[in-house]
Amino acid sequence: MTAPPAKMPTAAKPTGAPISAPVVATRITPSVGTKVPAPTMAPATTPVPAPVVSAPQPVGEAVAAPAVPEPKSEPASPLGPFFELSQVDTPPQVASRVEPDLPEHLQTGPINEIVIARVLVSQTGHPVLVNVLRRSKAGAALDNAVVAAVKHWTFTPASKRGDAVSCFMQVAVPVRRSE
Repeated sequence: MTAPPAKMPTAAKPTGAPISAPVVATRITPSVGTKVPAPTMAPATTPVPAPVVSAPQPVGEAVAAPAVPEPKSEPASPLGPFFELSQVDTPPQVASRVEPDLPEHLQTGPINEIVIARVLVSQTGHPVLVNVLRRSKAGAALDNAVVAAVKHWTFTPASKRGDAVSCFMQVAVPVRRSE
């Protein structure tokens, strides 16, 4: 006697919406010396204010034109690759400094602090990223004032094989006052 043929399993027919795998976001951090594409951004649009309707001026009186603010030029974004000091031929140098504006609670009394910051200097010589490596004993308000000041510094950019490149560097910012 022979056994009846085994029934082959069939695939289940889908019913309803297809099931998709969950999407997992990951953050990729480039290593030093890798090329990172520059972010592309849509051109900024400035809203145009509606015209101001004023009462008619008598003939012969001067009407002052409204002041138009000049557009602020932003430093260029750094282009990859980013280098450490040991990887460049010529390190960046501070060209101009801005002293930090002390917070109100530190306006009086002696101060003797040194804040150390890590700066990414772009190939145009502008600081792009500024992070505090060693904080002051005076607190976060002084650290934030130092970061704000360093963001206004200018540098001669680092160079590698004769080309200006973006480079990380550390700067020590002394904050001293005796009274």
